[in-house]
Amino acid sequence: MIESHSLAPGESQLFVECDHELPQVFELAGGRAVLMTHSGPGRGRPNEDAAALISLGPETAVLAVADGAGGMPAGGAASRLALEALLKTVAGSRPENLRTAVMDGIEAANKLILSRGNGSATTIVVATIHKGHLRTYHAGDSTCLVTGQRGRLKHLTVAHSPTGYAYESGLFDELEAAEHPDRHLVNNMLGIPELRLEVGSALPLAPRDTVVIASDGLLDNLLLDEVIGLICAGPLPIATGDLFRRCREHMIDGYGAPPPHPDDLVLLAFRPTPQSTRLTLVK
Repeated sequence: MIESHSLAPGESQLFVECDHELPQVFELAGGRAVLMTHSGPGRGRPNEDAAALISLGPETAVLAVADGAGGMPAGGAASRLALEALLKTVAGSRPENLRTAVMDGIEAANKLILSRGNGSATTIVVATIHKGHLRTYHAGDSTCLVTGQRGRLKHLTVAHSPTGYAYESGLFDELEAAEHPDRHLVNNMLGIPELRLEVGSALPLAPRDTVVIASDGLLDNLLLDEVIGLICAGPLPIATGDLFRRCREHMIDGYGAPPPHPDDLVLLAFRPTPQSTRLTLVK
């Protein structure tokens, strides 16, 4: 049985170095969020991906995913520091100041990670939800996508990597980007002085739109059409569980395309409920 928890305004949940193979369900911001996460198959170390859910009111929330950079020291510590710094600046902020609070939190996180001087780094993707609108903030190759009930892609962040830019410009198709030998290279993340934060426009959410926020383990292992097909199929906790298990199975078994890339995975999905969606103008 899936248990659902409500996050009251001012409450938050932080997930670091943990494995959750069963859906963790939360009611917030007039909708439902579902989280699942697990360390990479056969890696034998703690999960370096992290996630945060922050409730700021009946119509406002912040959802975030950080992916500690593999191959660099203390990736798990960097992802934790990033989300803790974000939580510190966002908690208690007023909805009209939310954009500034998120950007200040990410900037503070970058300075904190750099100050450690150990070469650690992390990607980050943040989605704010306010009065039925979504806005994304990201650095790196963690993903936020929005899909309609019938599978129409409404939003997809661009991975800050050579292959991500090539895919966005049409030089590579999705499979060519996933198979490229340099697909793991990321040229923008927290932990570098040249951090560049990409901020999206406010996007209205329809009643049955689904928001997916995930570390790169998701789109490194499944093609976009399969991700959308699974996350749109049925109630959100079931759909999220099916998508999570399919991704993990591909990491282990490796059948089909793209080639398997075993990695830590955090998957966070959100869907507004029809009666709570507001299509008011967000400045």
